[in-house]
Amino acid sequence: MPYDSVALGVVASPGASPRGSQHVAESFYYTLVFPVPSVREMPRVSFGEVCEMLRGVTAGGSGREARAIDEMRAAWEAKFRSGPPMAQDLIPFSALQELVRDVVLARFSALPGMTVRSRTETQGSGRILLSFRPSPALLRATAERLNVRVPCSVALELGKEGAKLWGQAEAQEEIYRLFLAGKITAEDAQIYDYEDSGMWSRRLRALQRFSSKIRVQAEEDAVYLPFRDLAALRYVYRQIDDEGDGGGDVDGSTLSPFRVADKIRMTKALIDAEFDCDALMERGLLDHHLCPHTHRTTDVDTSLDVLRVQWGAFPSPWEVFCGLFRWLRKTEPATDPLVHVRNYLGEQLALYFAFASFHA
Repeated sequence: MPYDSVALGVVASPGASPRGSQHVAESFYYTLVFPVPSVREMPRVSFGEVCEMLRGVTAGGSGREARAIDEMRAAWEAKFRSGPPMAQDLIPFSALQELVRDVVLARFSALPGMTVRSRTETQGSGRILLSFRPSPALLRATAERLNVRVPCSVALELGKEGAKLWGQAEAQEEIYRLFLAGKITAEDAQIYDYEDSGMWSRRLRALQRFSSKIRVQAEEDAVYLPFRDLAALRYVYRQIDDEGDGGGDVDGSTLSPFRVADKIRMTKALIDAEFDCDALMERGLLDHHLCPHTHRTTDVDTSLDVLRVQWGAFPSPWEVFCGLFRWLRKTEPATDPLVHVRNYLGEQLALYFAFASFHA
């Protein structure tokens, strides 16, 4: 089922929340939609059947399956105020839906760095929405584990050899000068223990270029590099300001090397590492799983709404007229939707669409 065909009865994004006296729209990158337990008579299932069902929906091997069963046993005892359940003990299927939701919520609430927000639909049947947002530290660790490729910085000198090697004291003095001038952050204003002369020299040259207001690199020319979670390599990756995304690191910085599409994929990977969402849906324990989207986009970010307008929507008569007028005037054409396809769906699908468009 396509994401845009799922209608949720919520006033705003599942992540909208007040923070102090200001209302900041805090974005969440993935949402699980749990059904409302039915009041009508439903079939009953035994604890033994529940254990088999859990084994079928839990990802990660036998160790995590055993953990899920232990969590279900504890949730069973807490809900029904009983002793340890026996294999033949029966409960209504609606009670099982509640127990599975509690187990999923407890599992991800215990994951360090994962924020889980529970909401109830304000319209419709009142389904339960669990929305997920990893912290910047969890995103960085996940990106390195999954070998995620992100755009490199415009200040990075690719393939340049034979440049000056700075001594440690000289490099530290120059870094302090940039920091006192307000050109770099406190995190960048130090030499790390694991850096050698080549590493800090390359970083210092990039910081100098970045602080001198160099020409912005065109998005079409961006180079993508595997992400490594090292503070000394932060300069290597393009930093995207996600302040409007409700984000922020422990030091208050809203800069991140990850696009919204990257955050969605990594959040989904964290969920898939614990539970199989499709298997939960097949067993009637989950209604939908989807990624919420916003209309905000930048030169390196693309939302589903932008992609739909750029390529998927049927043009209006006015847009057809304007396109014909631009063609007659030979003016600059509109932005190539392939750039947005690459930003949102990845480079491989963008290459496929480019190949198909060329031969169509």
